[in-house]
Amino acid sequence: MKLPIFRKPAVPHRYRFNTTLKCGGCILELEKVFEGDPKISRWEVSLNQMPLILEITSMYTVEQVQTLVKKAGYTADLLEELPLEASKRK
Repeated sequence: MKLPIFRKPAVPHRYRFNTTLKCGGCILELEKVFEGDPKISRWEVSLNQMPLILEITSMYTVEQVQTLVKKAGYTADLLEELPLEASKRK
């Protein structure tokens, strides 16, 4: 899959996105897209709140993460970029 070319982060970035994910099945679809991607060091979706929030640490730009989420059939709107030092590897 080719991702759109935008600015490439030189270091990993940690983002939080508001998503259109609704349930565990939606998360499994997202996992199919993210699984094994070497540019994604960590990601998680909490089922404890609605809308479901995606937190991801990766070498991708915001736009590239949104493209990956769209490939799974959902949307992701950036909420914030978080400090990287607080992230953990998955």
